[in-house]
Amino acid sequence: MVLAGPLVANLFGGGRFDARSSLLTSNALFFYSIGLTAYGGTKYYSLAFFALKDTVTPTKIAGLALLMNIVLNALLMFPLKIGGLALATSISGVVSFLFLFFYPK
Repeated sequence: MVLAGPLVANLFGGGRFDARSSLLTSNALFFYSIGLTAYGGTKYYSLAFFALKDTVTPTKIAGLALLMNIVLNALLMFPLKIGGLALATSISGVVSFLFLFFYPK
């Protein structure tokens, strides 16, 4: 999150990728990084449910996260632009992880 700006500027800076493009991309990277650990955790918790022969629970939670992502995209894309889309994806990923983590077993 801290290095989003310098990282994007060094990797993509120059040519047609101007300062504005770097700013927009680093903004999206900042918001995507919020949900990064949740995405990894969701993957492993889904595999744990599958190993227990429970394929329904992760599927329902993924469907719920998809619906939440659609609603949050509609709400956040106008005030935050591309950062809102990234933030909506991160929020739905974190909520999906929390549902899988706290699901009563």
